[in-house]
Amino acid sequence: MADDTRKNTNDLEDGTLNEDTTVNIPNDVDAPSDELADDLQVVVDEQSNTQRRMRNTLAVVAIVLIILLLLGCLLLNALLGENERAAIDTGGITWIRSIYAYGPNPDQLISPASASFQPGSSDLWTSDPSSHRIIRFDWFGNTKEALYRDVDDSIFKFPGRVAIASNGDIWVVKTTYSRVYAYDSNLNLLTSMHVPRPHSIAVNDNRVIVGATGGIVAFERDGTLIGWMGERGREDGMFDTINGVYLEANNDFYVVDTFNARLSKYNGEFDREWIVGLGTPISAGSDEETLGQAGRQTEEFPAGMQMPMGITKDAAGRLIVIDNLDFSIAAFNANDGSFIDKWGAFGQDHGQLMNASDISYDPITDSFLIADNGNGRLQIISLPGSGGSAVGSQVGRLLNGPLAACLIPLLLLILFAILMTIWNFLKKRREKALLEDEKATMLEEAEDILLEDKQTDQQVQEVHE
Repeated sequence: MADDTRKNTNDLEDGTLNEDTTVNIPNDVDAPSDELADDLQVVVDEQSNTQRRMRNTLAVVAIVLIILLLLGCLLLNALLGENERAAIDTGGITWIRSIYAYGPNPDQLISPASASFQPGSSDLWTSDPSSHRIIRFDWFGNTKEALYRDVDDSIFKFPGRVAIASNGDIWVVKTTYSRVYAYDSNLNLLTSMHVPRPHSIAVNDNRVIVGATGGIVAFERDGTLIGWMGERGREDGMFDTINGVYLEANNDFYVVDTFNARLSKYNGEFDREWIVGLGTPISAGSDEETLGQAGRQTEEFPAGMQMPMGITKDAAGRLIVIDNLDFSIAAFNANDGSFIDKWGAFGQDHGQLMNASDISYDPITDSFLIADNGNGRLQIISLPGSGGSAVGSQVGRLLNGPLAACLIPLLLLILFAILMTIWNFLKKRREKALLEDEKATMLEEAEDILLEDKQTDQQVQEVHE
């Protein structure tokens, strides 16, 4: 009988062997173990391939969703963004957006007189004395708040310049009533101060500076008077209608003396540090020769301004002054008042100016807000050399434009894709470990079965012999 043939029995306990049957005993008892391992590996590979296909499918779906969302954002930007274009001649101004709200309704404008960005935000505020209201817009022109009733429910009569403090307090100049009012963000009256013919205002965390017809008045934030400086006139130390003030955090401040066409700097103790002429003063007279000099850039007056009004400071540290009659914006060195550059052009098209009265700067978007009074609109522009980060300002503008509506869903989708990738990676590791454990368990069980079969065959062989 061959070596691989043995008598088989169904019952070895009695020690007998049925000689009519035979059993095949393999020469290599490890062969089934290898075959089982190969079969298990095939199963593992199939499951891994299935999981890989699922992950790839999810990845493709996520990418398609992101692309569709981005395309939707671009379409939204095209539909809601400014489709109009700037004028060919803007005098070097880069136009970003015009905000029109002309009309008699509470959230509309007729002749905006003030332009002010809210600190820490790209929201913007303006006043309209002719329609007795103050309006707050977001950066791309949607009305967020319209104040046309005072705390006593009376009409908000003739508000002039508006300044927004870092804590959200609203400071309003009312030239007609020779008053300055401070409100909290809920329009609760905080304080009221008497200033003869106030025209401009600036506020920091501890002080308020008010520019009046004949000088400067300083207050503590609670309304306590600090001091008054100046009188009306053309002589040195006198002023003739201060339509622009800018207040530093250290209480240094800059003054635009409109009808004397002068720009000066004072420290917190009211000591003047420098003064420069901006152009031939209107107050100098109305004769033909004087009027002919207005707006000319000369060696004495390189800025060539006629009626300087609002003032702000950009990220480069330059003082930026806007002119009502010269239809221009000029930059000056804050250290000594020296002239740097000048931009602007007269007109009604986007990027052009007509009797602009105020200007403000937003470091978040590196942009300027202009109260373009003669055109009945606000304009958002940028100027060369303003010092803002090119990437940061573009990001800031996108986040404050129509694309901002897509930001949250886009971020959520990207976050979901990242979490799904991490979850699939961890799941793959966990399932692989489970399969390996299962494979090892099944191999152990197979080895035990083979060992039992071998022992049985040996017993069969011994009984047969």
